[in-house]
Amino acid sequence: MSYPRGKSVLGKSVTELVLRNGGYKREVGHADDLNIMEFDAHVVAAVLLVEFGHEVPQRPPAWFRKQQRQAPVRRALEGAARRRCQRRIYRWLFAPIVARLEDEAERLKEARAAWEDAGQIAGMLVAHARRDRAA
Repeated sequence: MSYPRGKSVLGKSVTELVLRNGGYKREVGHADDLNIMEFDAHVVAAVLLVEFGHEVPQRPPAWFRKQQRQAPVRRALEGAARRRCQRRIYRWLFAPIVARLEDEAERLKEARAAWEDAGQIAGMLVAHARRDRAA
């Protein structure tokens, strides 16, 4: 690792130095490069700890209790997002098609099928959004 010329490194944390000086690369798994510049400082710190033979500290029990306590609210919010997305998908994509059907029995059958399809699409979209937020 090289330090920038003319800049003091005093008072800087190791993770800040790694992030500011072009990252830290090492081979991981199947010859993939891990470039720490793509990660937050806490990930840099964890990789450096492992690289130099130290254990990464475990999360405290309070963190797990908080996750467990908040899980029902998270599930309710995700369910609400999925249902809202399902309604919009149905309204924008499927309702105009279903409305054109003349036979009432066929229209009802297609409406039910389209509602289920909209629910599956909404589930995928909400799950994808959740993964994007987590990354």
